[in-house]
Amino acid sequence: MPVFNAEPWLRETLASILCQTLPNFELIAVDDASSDGSYEILQSAAAGDHRIQVLRSPEKGIVAALNYGVSQSRGLYIARMDADDLMPPERLELQADFLECHSDVAVVTGHVAYLGDAEKNAGYARYVDWLNTIQSSADFVCRQFIESPVAHPSVMVRREVMLANPYRHGDFPEDYDLWLRLLAQGLRFSSVPAPVLQWRDHGARASRTDSRYDIEKFYTHKASYLAAWLGARGYTSVAVWSGGRRTRRRIDALSAQGIRIDRFIDVHPRRVGQVIQGVRVVSPDEMFAGPKAFVVVYVSSRGAREVISRSLADNGYREGVSFICAS
Repeated sequence: MPVFNAEPWLRETLASILCQTLPNFELIAVDDASSDGSYEILQSAAAGDHRIQVLRSPEKGIVAALNYGVSQSRGLYIARMDADDLMPPERLELQADFLECHSDVAVVTGHVAYLGDAEKNAGYARYVDWLNTIQSSADFVCRQFIESPVAHPSVMVRREVMLANPYRHGDFPEDYDLWLRLLAQGLRFSSVPAPVLQWRDHGARASRTDSRYDIEKFYTHKASYLAAWLGARGYTSVAVWSGGRRTRRRIDALSAQGIRIDRFIDVHPRRVGQVIQGVRVVSPDEMFAGPKAFVVVYVSSRGAREVISRSLADNGYREGVSFICAS
């Protein structure tokens, strides 16, 4: 658990960790140069519970704190936690039991509850709802290019996997980069059908304040993994089902990785027949009637994405085999 200026929430977070039904664990709390009372709260907690190990990160920043904490761990599994969130009491037991029983799974998550104003921050609330639909290993593979398919503080990972794949510094979110790398290696992700995290949403969250979470950086970074994923399956050209002008930047990021767009698919009558950047726009009916091409669905609206996926499935396309959704 990296800790940076978490004083308003830290005591409640610690209480949720220390009342776990699985008693045999170590809590490695890595203070990342906090300027509030976080370090003193951690020291006080450690004085009352031998399972808490309080460290100070040798370098500033969450990536350094995370890697340092992993390097100091001794357990078989590493559960990630943030200093402002809450664990349901059964979380560690559920996830450890799952990994014990499923030796082929490297990463396990579970259901996430949103702690925030769902009306004011509807986008985050919808994201949590979407996360909770991802259950099977195939789901993680098929949805990895839409958004990060895992809430970082909800996971438990085999320790050897974390040691072999340290977090990386870069102009991208360190957690999403890790999931994309692990999935690219063919490692299996899964989920327990139970709550494992209460995810607190507030204005100081890194995803709201850190420039690495800028949406354009998400597009650019995951486009390189999507291009590699397509290339590994023998696809150097694709048909793109596009949601309009705003998605062109995302498509440009994929083209910059060497993937050729041979046609655009659009349902809008005014766009069908147009030529955009030398590529013709066709209707779904025309696309289904012609030679089958691998389809990348670049439609950000979740409702529309599901409709398109059903249409593709009804016409003989298989998600993860002959089409993939991205955003």
